[in-house]
Amino acid sequence: MSAAAAVGRAPASGGRGHLRAPRMDLRYAVVIPAYNRAGVIAGTLERVLGQTLPPAEVVVVDDGSTDGTSEVAARYAPRVCCFRRENGGPGAARNTGVAQTSAPWIAFCDSDDLWLPEKMEVQLDLHRQRPEVLYSFTDLAIVRGGVWSGRSKFSERPEDFWAPGRETLDGCYWIYHEPLYARILTASLIIPSAFVISRRLFEDLGGFYEPLSRSRAEDWEFALRCAEQPCAGAVARPLVGLHKHDANYSASGLLNLLGEITMLEHALATHRSAPAHAGWIRERLLECRILAAHESFRTGDFTELRRLGADVPPGRRDLKLRLKLHIAAWPESAARAAAKLLVAISDKVQ
Repeated sequence: MSAAAAVGRAPASGGRGHLRAPRMDLRYAVVIPAYNRAGVIAGTLERVLGQTLPPAEVVVVDDGSTDGTSEVAARYAPRVCCFRRENGGPGAARNTGVAQTSAPWIAFCDSDDLWLPEKMEVQLDLHRQRPEVLYSFTDLAIVRGGVWSGRSKFSERPEDFWAPGRETLDGCYWIYHEPLYARILTASLIIPSAFVISRRLFEDLGGFYEPLSRSRAEDWEFALRCAEQPCAGAVARPLVGLHKHDANYSASGLLNLLGEITMLEHALATHRSAPAHAGWIRERLLECRILAAHESFRTGDFTELRRLGADVPPGRRDLKLRLKLHIAAWPESAARAAAKLLVAISDKVQ
């Protein structure tokens, strides 16, 4: 029997006088935030609608696009509903989309990511077998030029990262009966497109924290709050393709670092699990500020460089950072000329 046929099927009766267990409702909604994705969203929708276990609801939230994204999504009506909103970032768009749905399970798919046809069938079968698991995530692979990488995200971590506390089910399902907070804190391994969560847990958590929605780390912060839960599931198969292209967010190192800084500051201040890891968080914040300061110099953002440098203790400023902070205090034209020269020399040496 396929997992699709098994979803929602009650176990056989134990005999006369025994009632069948109630069938588990695994209907799911897919929420797709989109901003200026007219060129790629059709491919994403085709993958979502082509699932071997079809979605009950598909919602595209056009987050203030100016390129006709809504018009492309509208071609898929009535199977797809499209809502427009003022630009507020992907986290806010996901919250808007969830509010328009009612299915008991929620999946997210970013508008430039790809699902394999069996993604939701396989992932929801984990929840069918283990109803106590209220959120799960799958492995993923990078897709470049339509070619799926043979290396998966999970494989980037050593076995001893995944093994502690792990129960393996049916070969590819990993069940954890302890919070994964410490592990997810040190490695951003969960992307929204690989994520499934029960509506009940999503609402209990309050959804994505919208003040972080433009930070490029709002999904990591949400994953951390999920990882505070005592039970989690993972699918050790790369069922999601992270599509790398020119418009992809991951292209900007500085913005990603600034997002991580904002997210970690928020986590340290608000997450109930953070105090146990405060030392690691503070050290990582310092590392991010140093890395972001160097990247600010490279991009010519001297205001950001000075702001970041002020948060780095003098004893942690190496010679290169001290030189860059010194140059950032020069008149603008001189600072830019010096920065351009130093960056060119650095690139040539590397």
